[in-house]
Amino acid sequence: VHRRVVKNLIKAHKAAYYAAKKIRPDLQISIAKNNIYFEVTNWNPLNYFKAWISSYWWNRNFLNKTERELDFIGLNYYMYSQHGKKKLLPVSDMGWDIYPRGIYHVLLELGRYKKPIYITENGLADEDDSQRKDFIVDHLLQIHKAIEEGVDVRGYFYWALLDNYEWAHGFEKRFGLIAVDFVTQ
Repeated sequence: VHRRVVKNLIKAHKAAYYAAKKIRPDLQISIAKNNIYFEVTNWNPLNYFKAWISSYWWNRNFLNKTERELDFIGLNYYMYSQHGKKKLLPVSDMGWDIYPRGIYHVLLELGRYKKPIYITENGLADEDDSQRKDFIVDHLLQIHKAIEEGVDVRGYFYWALLDNYEWAHGFEKRFGLIAVDFVTQ
């Protein structure tokens, strides 16, 4: 089923791209792609294979098949996945590992497409704001490193300005730079 869904998404994206370009050739059209850094944390050939196949299927499959129909790449980066011995890392209120170096690796991987990249989402749930400042600074330093190595990053958007409704968690998780009291607004 998953393969069929991806195949249909690719087909729909291409059709929409060419239909929109027919009307407005100057439009800049893309997608926001949620990519994950899959790291091998110990030397084991099986872990290298699992990381490669995960990265191919999750990060590159869709992009490889729509590369000509993307004027730029929108990147959503939240996740990091370890194959092998688990590193103990700080986690967000969502329980996601915080690994700023992952965005650097994902950007290097996206650099292969030779397209401008906009980081359309990057953020963390952190109700008491104890990790947010370092999270932003550390991710921006890794983005800068990728830019210095030739990746064409054109913009960065933190998710989110305000606390919001998260589909799987309602108003429980706090991603906003500005806290919202949902009772009083």
